[in-house]
Amino acid sequence: MENAGSALMGVGVSSGEKRAEEAAQSAINSPLLEVSITGAKGVLFAIAGGDDLGMLEIQDAARVITESIDPQAKVIFGAIKDDKLKKNEVKVTVIATGFPEETINQHSIARRAPVATSMDTTEEKPLETRGRIFNSLSAPKRTETEETPVSKSEAMETRKELPHRDPKPIDSVDEEEDDWGVVPAFLRRSKLK
Repeated sequence: MENAGSALMGVGVSSGEKRAEEAAQSAINSPLLEVSITGAKGVLFAIAGGDDLGMLEIQDAARVITESIDPQAKVIFGAIKDDKLKKNEVKVTVIATGFPEETINQHSIARRAPVATSMDTTEEKPLETRGRIFNSLSAPKRTETEETPVSKSEAMETRKELPHRDPKPIDSVDEEEDDWGVVPAFLRRSKLK
């Protein structure tokens, strides 16, 4: 799983009759996940439960997770006894990596797609990411209000034009201004200038 690119982590907790399967489903289908576990080539998962956690439940959770990943994926799992969990509760933690390139590319393009806000003057709809050819996207239009890049030489010229100020020596501060606890730092600095 080392140097395998992007990774995702999901956690699911469930109790009841099919608690292990439900916790595994919850872990791999979390609404907080940006990428689906589908096609992952490396998966690490842990199942935590109390004394009542059985091997068949571990097998059920493993089946749910491995059905969603690459058939040739490397899978490492573990079972943990966790006394902090409530009675009849199971917690499944999944870490997956090694996703196919097209999954990562689709996600990164969808994340960068511009979305219309209430302040936009033109009505633009959010880009639909499914079933779309991403190589045909055009560059966003530039507006006249955008800043233009400044070269280093222009920046240095602007810097040279600024007037030079000699800082006042600290000894020149009046006794009244010496009350450092009352006056905020930003005001003290402005008085020294």
